[in-house]
Amino acid sequence: MSTNVPDIHAAARVIHAAKEGNWLPPAEFLRLALTAAAAAEDKVTMSLLGVDHLDGEALQILLALRADCRKHGKQLLLTQVSPGLSRWFMYAGAEHHLSWS
Repeated sequence: MSTNVPDIHAAARVIHAAKEGNWLPPAEFLRLALTAAAAAEDKVTMSLLGVDHLDGEALQILLALRADCRKHGKQLLLTQVSPGLSRWFMYAGAEHHLSWS
């Protein structure tokens, strides 16, 4: 069983999703991400450095975060996306909804 947890910090409009310990419950992850996004002025950046996989629930959270950002005139950009995650986003059809580098 994985013992990884997204550790989310809202400093400088960047959400760092580094993993340590156990996964946060999805509702908590979404709440923290939306709180960080609400503090942003125009762009929300989520760093996926150190994240080697996401499940369907995590993808739904990213899509909900993107929808919330768009609703408030903000942009969501995922950074430091591994090649594996990039392929997973494409297989899931998320490349039309998420922007990453």
